[in-house]
Amino acid sequence: MLKKGEIISILGENGSGKSTLLNIIAGLLQSDSGAVVLNKEKIKGPAEKLIPGHAQIKMVFQAFNLAHNLSVFENIYALLPPIKEEQKLSKTRKILRQFKLKGLEEKKVEKLSGGEKQRLSMARAFASLPEVLLFDEAFSNVDSILQEALKKLVFGAIQREKISALFVTHDFRDALRYSDRILIMKAGKVVAMGTPEKMYQSPKNSYCAKLTGPVNLIPGNFLNRSTTKILFVRPEHILLREKGKKHHQAVVVNVFFVGSLYEIYVFWESAGLSLKAYSSIKYRIGEELSLDFCLS
Repeated sequence: MLKKGEIISILGENGSGKSTLLNIIAGLLQSDSGAVVLNKEKIKGPAEKLIPGHAQIKMVFQAFNLAHNLSVFENIYALLPPIKEEQKLSKTRKILRQFKLKGLEEKKVEKLSGGEKQRLSMARAFASLPEVLLFDEAFSNVDSILQEALKKLVFGAIQREKISALFVTHDFRDALRYSDRILIMKAGKVVAMGTPEKMYQSPKNSYCAKLTGPVNLIPGNFLNRSTTKILFVRPEHILLREKGKKHHQAVVVNVFFVGSLYEIYVFWESAGLSLKAYSSIKYRIGEELSLDFCLS
């Protein structure tokens, strides 16, 4: 159940049914069974309704959903609710500023860049203040410089307006950062759901662990546990130290600088495992180290 003002992200491998689920919720696809309900009203699919969709559910597609015969200004203006003309013009100008479309008001859609079209698509979705917003990889066509600012703008607006939202993403960082809950799909089914903290710290299985961030899969008996059950060890839970006698021994096989730290790849010979860890120290390839594991 999606609560009012809640943001749920949807993760899953390609073909797991993420986009299909959004289209069913939006009333654009007919479900084989079950029902989608908004405010005690069943959302009808295309087999039950001449014009598919619902006025209070707006979807932002990876492919743009724009009125190509209208200007940027008209694309937004046309979707605003029936209010006084002065208010409507003011609201349109405000949305143009919010989504960094000021100066493009008179441009036709075919003259816009991919990023401008995506921003306009999002602006249109917000124009009528729907109860539910659906995003299907909606940020994929926005350049990286603008992407983070646009995400903060969009999710900030969702929270301020208390709009409920579901967004499909392949970026686990977005799911962790912006979600109240994360939903994971596989082969058309929901296999796990929970808060970002729970899904990251205590994943249900290896599939969920891999989707929510970098992870090392280590049999418990290799870490002096009385079980062969696979443990999900995040890179930040591996401490690298100078070689010592009392700790697990490993050799550095690769080092990558990623900004605030280094990604260190090591081979743990006695376990026959390659592991990923983080460090503020730039170790040398071939250097022998000791491993400590910080597990609860």
